[in-house]
Amino acid sequence: TDSEAQIALKESTFDLNHRLSQELTAPMLINTLTSVLENYKSNSAQLNHSVVGILKRIVLPDCLNLLPCVWHLSFLLVMEKILSDASIKSNPSFAPMVQICKYVTRKLMDRLLPDLTGEMDGF
Repeated sequence: TDSEAQIALKESTFDLNHRLSQELTAPMLINTLTSVLENYKSNSAQLNHSVVGILKRIVLPDCLNLLPCVWHLSFLLVMEKILSDASIKSNPSFAPMVQICKYVTRKLMDRLLPDLTGEMDGF
């Protein structure tokens, strides 16, 4: 019959940002980024650059603005390891990685201790 042959279609708008936020905030992706960053010294420069690019897309306000997705303890520990590593501070190839780690930790501190971070801006 004609009624069985008709397929019901529902029209909806495609929201690219919503779709990306679903894919990029999956716990498996954050775990993978954490695992890759754990080996930041032995990774190729291109791999580290790609990871930093993905992180920027996830956390920056002009991109997806999903910063809390990376506030996992394991991820924060890796960032602390990167920020504490004096051997990479003078290496310009690690500068973007250090910069995004500083951004994430500073934003976390802004959220946890808003009065303290205002005082630290002078440092």
